[in-house]
Amino acid sequence: MSPSKSSIVLVRFFITVLFLSPLLVSNAQCYKEFKYALGTNGDAEAYDIVDAGNSNFFVIGTTVEDATGKNILVTKMSAGGAILWSRTYGGAGTEVVRKASRTTDNGLLIAGSTGSFSNAKGDIMCMKINEDGTLLWLRRFGSNAINGDLGMDIIETSGGGYALAGATNSSGLNAHMAVIKLNQAANIVWSKSFDCGFKANGIGVTDNGTSLMVTADIQQSGADADGIITELNKGNGQFIKAVKLHPLTGGLSSPYISKDIANGGFWVSGHLTDRTQPSKMQQIVLRLDDELNITTTYKLVLPDYANNNFTGFQYMNNGGFIACSGMQSLSNGFIFSVREDASVVFAKKLVGGSDRKLTALRLIGNKIISVGSDRRGANNEMFIIGFDSSGVMESTCKTDTANLSVQTHSFTESPFNWTAISDVVFKNIGADFTKKATSLNAIVLCSVKCDSAPAVHANFEIPDTICVNTPVPIINKTTGATICFWNFGISGVNDSTNIYTSSDTLPLPFTYRAPGVYNIDLIADKGLSTETILTKTIIVVASPAGKILFDTSFCKGDSLLIKTDFTSDSYLWSNGAITNFIVIKEPGNYWIETDHYGCVVRDSIYVTENALPVVYLGNDTTVCSQNLLLNAGNPGATYVWQDGTTAQTFNVASSGSYKVQVKDINSCINRDSIKISMYAKMEWEHNAATTVCTGNTTQLFVRGANLKTYSWSPAITLSDSTISNPVARPFDTTLYTIHVTDNNGCRGTDSVRVNVKPAPFVITMDSTTICAGSQIALATMSTAGVSYAWSPNDYLSNISGGGAMATPEKSIKYFVTVTATNGCTDSDSISIYVNPSPAVAAGTLDTLVCPGAKVSLAAISPTAISYKWMPSLNLDDASSASPVATPAVTTDYYVKAFNQYGCTATDTVHVDVKRKAPAAIEPAFVTVCPGTAVTLKATGGDVYQWFPIDLSLEKGDTTFTVAPLITTTYKVLATDANCGITDTAYATVNISSPASINISKSNDVDCILSTATLKAEGGVNYRWSPENTLSDATTATPVAFPMQTTTYHVKVTNSGGCISTDSVTVFVFKASVENGYKLPTAFTPNNDGNNDCFGLRTWGPLMSLQFNIYNREGTLIFHTNNASDCWDGTYKGVRQPTGSYVYQIKAKVSCGVINHSGSVVLIR
Repeated sequence: MSPSKSSIVLVRFFITVLFLSPLLVSNAQCYKEFKYALGTNGDAEAYDIVDAGNSNFFVIGTTVEDATGKNILVTKMSAGGAILWSRTYGGAGTEVVRKASRTTDNGLLIAGSTGSFSNAKGDIMCMKINEDGTLLWLRRFGSNAINGDLGMDIIETSGGGYALAGATNSSGLNAHMAVIKLNQAANIVWSKSFDCGFKANGIGVTDNGTSLMVTADIQQSGADADGIITELNKGNGQFIKAVKLHPLTGGLSSPYISKDIANGGFWVSGHLTDRTQPSKMQQIVLRLDDELNITTTYKLVLPDYANNNFTGFQYMNNGGFIACSGMQSLSNGFIFSVREDASVVFAKKLVGGSDRKLTALRLIGNKIISVGSDRRGANNEMFIIGFDSSGVMESTCKTDTANLSVQTHSFTESPFNWTAISDVVFKNIGADFTKKATSLNAIVLCSVKCDSAPAVHANFEIPDTICVNTPVPIINKTTGATICFWNFGISGVNDSTNIYTSSDTLPLPFTYRAPGVYNIDLIADKGLSTETILTKTIIVVASPAGKILFDTSFCKGDSLLIKTDFTSDSYLWSNGAITNFIVIKEPGNYWIETDHYGCVVRDSIYVTENALPVVYLGNDTTVCSQNLLLNAGNPGATYVWQDGTTAQTFNVASSGSYKVQVKDINSCINRDSIKISMYAKMEWEHNAATTVCTGNTTQLFVRGANLKTYSWSPAITLSDSTISNPVARPFDTTLYTIHVTDNNGCRGTDSVRVNVKPAPFVITMDSTTICAGSQIALATMSTAGVSYAWSPNDYLSNISGGGAMATPEKSIKYFVTVTATNGCTDSDSISIYVNPSPAVAAGTLDTLVCPGAKVSLAAISPTAISYKWMPSLNLDDASSASPVATPAVTTDYYVKAFNQYGCTATDTVHVDVKRKAPAAIEPAFVTVCPGTAVTLKATGGDVYQWFPIDLSLEKGDTTFTVAPLITTTYKVLATDANCGITDTAYATVNISSPASINISKSNDVDCILSTATLKAEGGVNYRWSPENTLSDATTATPVAFPMQTTTYHVKVTNSGGCISTDSVTVFVFKASVENGYKLPTAFTPNNDGNNDCFGLRTWGPLMSLQFNIYNREGTLIFHTNNASDCWDGTYKGVRQPTGSYVYQIKAKVSCGVINHSGSVVLIR
C-alpha cells in the first residue's frame, strides 16, 4: 500500500474462509425398497450409476435449470435411499453425459461433451471429482469438427492414468473413432484416430492388462451397423488387432464392453437394430473368451420392444447378468436378471409413470439400483428404484412381470482392418466449470423401510453469532432420517446468501451477506410420516468498519509511531506486538490482525525510510573574477540561501561565505556552506572576423597584459596553435577558439570567425600533338556558374564557356582563367604541337566497266611513305600506290597516304560497274475464262525472246498477246546489248473452270401448298427467269408462286467470271378442293402438349374463313375467322364435358370454296 501525502491510510479487511469437512450420517433412515423422483428447477435425467463404495452410489445425469443449456448433475446416495449431496457442473453452453466410472481413490470419472467453450457443437469432455463432489480436473479435446466431438466412455487404467473412447465429427457421415490415453495428471500420453471410410463411432473401452479393448459401431450408407472390437497397446496406442461382429440379421450398435474379472473373457452389450425399422431395437448381450471368440449370445425379446437409446448392463460373478432398458415412446421401464444358461431369474416391467425410461443399473450391496427418467408435469425428473437383488418386492413398490424370453442370435466374426490409423492433435485444454449446489425436490413414490430402522431425531450444531460473508459451519447430528431438507431463513432477495435451501445431508458451506437474525430449519424426512423439524437461530453481525493507520514513512535517523483506532479484544502485529500501536525505526512491511466473530480483520502497511537529500556546494576555494553559479541539486525540493532567496541555484559575484538549507518532498532536511575568494578580472583582445578565398591565408592575433599561454583550436589549419599570432589557411569557414591564461592561472576564452568563400577550379585536357590542318576541341572541367577567359585567342573558334575549337597552323600554348561570382579565380594551360600533313592525288579518273573487268588504280604523293586503299576487297594489293581492281559492283575506292609523322591525306576514284537489270513480266499471274485474250509485257533488257516461241513476234518485242484454253506459263529471256547480260522472267495465265450448277425445288404447287422454294448452288451471282412469279430473281433461293406449270431458268456466274445455265420445272396441280382438307375426329385438351386444340392450322393459306362449333343443345360455343385459332375445349373459360360437338367450316382457298361440316369428340 502506498502512503498518502498526509501519512494516513485506510485499513482493509481480508476474510479467511474456513471449509469444514462433512460429517457423514452413520445411522440414517433405511429403505429396503424405494422409488424416487428427483427433480430440479427444470428437466433432470439420469444416464449412469456408479458404485461409490460403503454401500453408496453416484447418480450421473444432466439438468436444465436456466437458459445456458444442460449442466452435469451428480447426486450421491446411500443404498438405503438417503441423499448425501448433489452438485451441478457446467459452463455457458450445453454439457452432455454418456458414461462414468469409479477410480481407486473413490473418485468419479465422467465422459461426454461440452459446448461451453470454442465449439458450440461440442468438444470431447472428461472430468474427475472426489467423493465429496469437488472438481479435481476437467479436460476438453476438440478437433474443430463441423458436427462436434463426443466422449463415450472413460476408465482408470492399471498402472495409472486413464483411457477415453469417443468419436470426432460424431454425428457426421465421416465420424472417426477416437481413443485418448491420459496420464495421472490427465494430460495426453497418446491419441489416435481410426477411419474406415464411413461412419465409425467409438463406444466403450476396458482394460486388458498391457492392452486396451475398444468397441465401436460402424455403418456404411444403406447398410446395418456392425460392431468392432479393437485391441491397442496401452503404452503407445499401437494397433494390435481388430474383430468385426456382424449379426446375420439386423445390425449391432452402441456395443459397450466389460472385462469379466471373476470368470475371464469379455461381455459386450448393445442394440440389435434394423435400419428399415429403426423403432424396433432389441437388447443383445454377447459373451466372448479372451481371444474375442463369441461363446454365448443373449437376445432379450419383449413383445413391446425395449428400444430406448440407452441400455444398462452388469455382469454377475455367478456367470449371469442384470440389465435394464426402456421403451422409446411408451411409459414402461424394464429390469432383467438372467442366469448364465439364459434362464430368467426375474423380468420386471415398471408401469405407472409418464414416458418412463431406465438407462443404467448396478448391484449396490445386496440391492439392485436402476436409474433413468420419468416425465412429471412439464419436466423430466430423475427416476431411481432400489430393491433386493433376488427380485422379491413387497406390495408397496411391486412392479408388473414382463413377458421376457432370452434367445440366441447368429453372428459372424472376421478380422477387420481400419483404412487409416493416425495420431490426432487435440486441443488439450484444462478448462473449468462453475460448481454450485443443487436443490433437489425429492418425491418418494413408494418405500419400504428396513426391518430395524431407528427413530428419526433431527439435530445439528451452529455458532450463536457469526460475521457476514463468513462460512457457517454446520455439524449434522441427525439420526434415523433418510432425507434432510434445510432452509436457511432467507428468501433470496438482495443476494442475501449464496444458497437458500439444500437437500444435502451436509450442505455446502454457505454465508450470510447481510447482518441480521436468521432461523435455520432442518426438516428430517420431509413429506414422510416420520417428518421432524428443528429450528435454531443465528446472529449475523456486520464486518467491522475500517479504521486508520498513521505515518507510513520517516527520514533517516528518525522514528515512526504506527497506531490503529480499531476496537478489538486482541491485536497482533507482524513484529509480535499485541498493543494497538508500535514504534518503528527500521523500514519494512508491517501488518496488524484482529478477529471479530469469525471475520479476520487484517491490514498491512509498507513503511519506507527516506534518505536525507544530498547537498554539496564544494570545498572552500579562490577563483578568477567571474560569475560563479552554486547549485544545491535535489530538483523539486525547497531551498533557503544565506540571503533568504529560495532558488535551487545562487550566482556568486564577489568574495564571501555562502550557505543553503534543502528540504525534499519527504520533508527531510540537509545543509551545506562554502567560502569563495576572487582574483582581478583579465583584460585582453583579438582581431575581428575576416573573409578569404579557399586556399588563401590570414593572420590571427591576441593582445593583453600578463598573458602567459595561448591555445588555438582547431589546430590543423594553423601554422602554430600555441603562439599569439598564427597564420590560418582554413578549408571551410571556421570558428577559431582561443584559450589564454594569465600569471594567476585565470583563464579566458573567446573566438574568431574566418569566413571562407569557395574558390572555383578549372582543369584542362593534357597537352597533345596534331597534324597540320586538323582541328582539335579544347575542353575543361570546372565549377559551375563561372566565367572563362582564353589567351591567346589565335586560331580559336566556337568559344563557348569552357570549350573552344582550335585549328593552329603552328605549335602554340593556350591559357584559361575562370572567375566565380564571389570574385575567386583559378587557371590552367594546354600546349598544342603541330606536324605537317602529306599531299595526295588519285591518278585514275572515274570510269564505267562491265562486270568482271579489271581497272588499274594509281596514287601520287611526293612525301608519302605508305598507302592504304579501301575497300580492299577485289584489289590485288591494297597497300600499293597502283593496285589493280576487279569490282563486282559499283565501288568508290579511297586512298589514304601516310607521311613520316603519321599524318594522312585522302583522295577517291569512282568505278561504275554495269549492273544487270532484273527481267519481269506484267501481269505475272492472271485468271481468265478459256479463250480470253491477255497481253503480257516484258521489262529489264534491250532484246527479248518469248517462250513458247511465236513466229509472228519480232525479236525484241516487249509485248506478247495470248488466248490459252488451258492454264499456261510463259517465259521471256531479256538480254543487255552492251555487256551481253541476260535474265529470265515468267508469267502464268490461269484458266478458270466453268460454273458447276446444282439446281433443285422444295415441292410442286397445289391448293394447299401455293408456293415452292427454288435453290441453285455453284456460283456467286444468279439470274432467274421468268421473273414475274418469283420473289427475287437475283437470289440463290427465290420463292416461286406460279399459277400454272412453269420451267424456271437460272444463269450462274462463278468467282472466275465464267457463266453456266440450268433449269427446273414446278408443276401446278389443281384437283378436287374438298379432298385435300382433312380434320381429326377427336382431341384431348389435357395440357400434355399433344392434340390439345382442335383447328385448321394444317390447311395452309386461306383467303377467307367462317369456323363455328356447336354443342348438343345447338349453342355456338366457338367462332373464328383466323385459321391460326383453335378450340381448347372451353366455353367462356369453363371446361366442356366429354362428348361429341358439331363444327361448320366455310373457307375460300386458291383452288375455290370449301364448305365442310362434321363432328369431333372431346375426350378428357
